[in-house]
This record gives sequence, structure tokens and C-alpha cells, in this order.
Amino acid sequence: MESNVQTPTRRELLWMLGFGSIAIGAIGCGGGGGSKTTKTTVSGIVRNAADNDIEVEGATVLIGGKSAVTFTRDNASVANPVGTFLINDALVGAFTATVTVPGKPAQTVAFQPPVKAGANADIVLIINIGQVGGRVLAPNGTPAADAFVSITTDIGSVSAVTDSTGRFLLENVLEGTAELTASLGPANAVKTVNVVIGYTDIGDVSLVDDGNTNPPPTANTITGTVTDSTNAATKLAGVSVVLLRNEIQVETTTTDANGKYGFLRPVGTYRIQVLATGYLDGVSDVFTLTSANTPPNAPKVIDISLVPRT
Repeated sequence: MESNVQTPTRRELLWMLGFGSIAIGAIGCGGGGGSKTTKTTVSGIVRNAADNDIEVEGATVLIGGKSAVTFTRDNASVANPVGTFLINDALVGAFTATVTVPGKPAQTVAFQPPVKAGANADIVLIINIGQVGGRVLAPNGTPAADAFVSITTDIGSVSAVTDSTGRFLLENVLEGTAELTASLGPANAVKTVNVVIGYTDIGDVSLVDDGNTNPPPTANTITGTVTDSTNAATKLAGVSVVLLRNEIQVETTTTDANGKYGFLRPVGTYRIQVLATGYLDGVSDVFTLTSANTPPNAPKVIDISLVPRT
């Protein structure tokens, strides 16, 4: 009787053996006896605040126990621009990076949000400038989410809002002694902070109830009104206003019912971008915020007129 079974060739046999090894390995990984490592990917760019935020070449970036070196002009490409880095398998929950430029002391730089499992959004690490971080606690001792935090130096103020765990990060803060304030409703706190280059963690800031239920509004250093170009009397409410520092987005807000917006930012070079449904994007000229625009002085006024889409 003639057999229909064909003898596999050597190539087919090797392929089957290789496939079998892979399959066995995959099955073995699914068992409960081994340890599992959470895979992460963290990418970003390093910039130098002391040199107009220029990209930093050849810096070693350490995040969550893993490191990489930023691309130099010699080995950069379209996919990997100068100053960028890519780190795999960084520890989940890490929120600081150690940046070491050859021949210079290492600097610790914080970022938000912390590293999560999987792919993380690109982060910007700015060296040679101060950062202040910590946690705000409500009067009952629990983390205070959505608390307003501001720090004031000789040339201006920087502000942020706490996350769901009460943590905050104030970036681009100049060195020296500064006053930090935190508030949530009628509760507030004031703390003196010594700001240094890199990240300064000031720990917990505890709010205390204040009997004044109608505190004065926060002063802004940049304000403006968004209107319709076809009718200046039409104020555009609820549109997105983006603040760019050296073409990098640093803060966003929305206009109020009267089309007004405001930012509390330190001295620097900025640009305003406005995004609204039914209108072309509005972009201001580059402008410089100086100490003349910081409290108690009048803020810098940048009005934007949007052109309707046709």
C-alpha cells in the first residue's frame, strides 16, 4: 500500500524545530513561577535654559534605573533629532531624571506625569534652571487635589495646580530665596523656599483654613482678549489659549465668558496661540515678558483676533 505521508526536507524540519522552540518558550513565560517585568518606553529631549533652551548633545539621562545618551549632531536623524533620547524599561513611578553633561556636575530634573507602563509621552528636561516640587495637604491632612500653587521670585511668578495626589511641580524658577503660596478655597499656606539649580523637593505644604471666604484674585503677568475679526465686539468664550516659550508649549487655559484669558509666568520670551472651532488658528508675534509686567505692575496685554473659516 502506498503511503501519502511525505518526509519533510531538512529546511522544513529546521523551521518546525525553531517554531516549536518559540512556542515552548512562549508557553513557559505564561507560567506562574517566573517574575514579570513591566515594560516602559520613555522618550524626550534635553534643553539648556542657560543657553536659550538649545538642545543638549551627548548628555547621559538616567530615569528609573535605566539610561541613554542624547543624540549629537553627528548621529542625529529625522527620527532622532539632536538632544533627544529613548529609554526602555525605566521603573514605573519614576518622576525625576539625572542629567549629566560631560565635564559638568549631574543635575536632577523632575517631570510630570510619572513614568507609567507602556509608552510615555515625550518629556522636556530643562537643565540649568530651578524646579520646585512637593505635595499640598488639606487642613484635615489629606492630599489636596486642584490646589493652586505659586512661587514668587525677584522677577516674577510661576504657578501650577496640584494633581489628584496633591503633588505639584513648578518649573523654570530662578535660583535664590522665594516665597511659595498654596491655596484651595478658603484654605491657604505660605512657605519660604531656597531654590537651587535642578529639582528641589520641599515636601508637604499644609493648608490652614482662612476666615476670608472672598480672597483677592491671582494677579496675571500676561492677559488678553480673544475676539472675532469680523466684529471686534464679539468676544469668544471657552476657546483654547496656548502659551509657548521658545516655541515649546508651557501652559494652556481657556477664555472666560468675556473672551478674556490670563497666565502667571516669569520673565521670558513667549508667543500666544489660540485654537477655536470654526476659526483659523490665531498666533501672536513673539513677545518678551519683563519685570515691568510682574505684580504689582500691569501685565503684558496680548489681544488676539480670530478669522472665521470660510
